[in-house]
Amino acid sequence: MKYNLFLAIAMASLVHIAPTQAAEIVGEVTAVVNKATCTLVAKEDATGSTILGTGAGAVGGAVLGRLVGGKKGTGWGAALGAVGGGLVGNNMADETYACKAVVMADGKSQLIETTSEKKLKQGDTITLIKTDDGKLSVM
Repeated sequence: MKYNLFLAIAMASLVHIAPTQAAEIVGEVTAVVNKATCTLVAKEDATGSTILGTGAGAVGGAVLGRLVGGKKGTGWGAALGAVGGGLVGNNMADETYACKAVVMADGKSQLIETTSEKKLKQGDTITLIKTDDGKLSVM
């Protein structure tokens, strides 16, 4: 009996949950970043694309290093190419930053908080999306 009552209350509470509606876009504006502080919040894990990028970069770098080094000193050229290629491949991993920025838009300075795939820096031009709930989002 207690179980049935609990189940009935749980089912009744589900009926009153209203779906969330998305905010309507009312405009967009180009803005220039005056100042920004960004923190890395996510980077592709070491078991995924980072290892693949590092490996591919190292192999490509070794091949190019061997070509540049010629027959004499091919070991050094390949080794330096592999290290350089590996570093470049590792830096190509996907990153996500949480940023707070002061931007100039519509002739006014505004503070925004956003997530971005790149660090925002002074002088960057970004697109702000205005929604009917008054929020600004970076596109």
